[in-house]
Amino acid sequence: MDANSGKSIEHKGFIERIAEDSVVVRIISESACASCHAKGACTAADMQDKEIVVDGSTGNFKIGEMVNLVMEQSQGYKALLIGYVYPFLILFTTLLSANAAGINELGSGLLAVGMLPPYFIAVYYLRNKIRKNFNFSIRKID
Repeated sequence: MDANSGKSIEHKGFIERIAEDSVVVRIISESACASCHAKGACTAADMQDKEIVVDGSTGNFKIGEMVNLVMEQSQGYKALLIGYVYPFLILFTTLLSANAAGINELGSGLLAVGMLPPYFIAVYYLRNKIRKNFNFSIRKID
C-alpha cells in the first residue's frame, strides 16, 4: 500500500517485535480527552496499548524504533461501519420493527439491545476474515 496515493490515516508507534514476514508495532490509542490537560482530575481519560501486525514489511527496522503506522482512509471507514454504524442500524431497525409489531416499549428495547451480542460475537468469530480486509504499512519517521 502506498501511503501517498489517496488519503491515509497515520499513527505513531514503535517496533515491538520483528519476525521473518511481519513487524509488530505498538501504538498508544487515546480517547480525545486522554490528551487533555485536566485528565488527572477526570475519570473519563482512556489510554490503551494496541499491537498491530504489519505483514510483508520490507523496510530495515529495529526493535524500539519509532515509526508511522499507515492505513488508507477508506479502510478506516470500513472499521467505522463494522464497529458503530451496523450495530446502530441493527438496534434501530429491531426497535422500530418490534414497536410496529405491537411489542411494548420495554420489550422492544430489550429485544433491540439483545440483538447486539450476537452481532459482536459474529464479528469476533469472523475477526481473522475481517482482518484480511485491513492492510497496514509502516514508514520510518524522518
